[in-house]
Amino acid sequence: MEDFLLKTVWQKIGDDYKKGLINSERCLQSALYMRFRNNLISPDKIFVEPVIDYYENNMPKFKPDLVICKNKEFTALIEIKFSPNWEPNYINDMTKINKILNQDEDKGYYAARKPITGDWEDNDYTFSFNTKYIIA
Repeated sequence: MEDFLLKTVWQKIGDDYKKGLINSERCLQSALYMRFRNNLISPDKIFVEPVIDYYENNMPKFKPDLVICKNKEFTALIEIKFSPNWEPNYINDMTKINKILNQDEDKGYYAARKPITGDWEDNDYTFSFNTKYIIA
């Protein structure tokens, strides 16, 4: 993921916010998805709230707001905070990111479902040294 893409998308999001087009965290998430989707090239994929890790009881353990992938590698993990009138509470997001940073680098994660069956794709999506971790 190129820094210029991140800057371009964030500038467009700022423009949308100034026009009164973003009124909630979900709206911000949707706007980010749309802006990234319009600027990414194949084989890049973007997933919204993928449950990429589970507790032993099959409850979601880690569900980032957005992930961008290329060739089954997470190139960016984005946690979103929408708090225009107060300080954002990002402690939980930092904790989640820290847990991922401390995982075995070779561990594979689920992120996508097969369009026809709804089954999970193989759990071979990975984080790497080059993955960008962003709180927006």
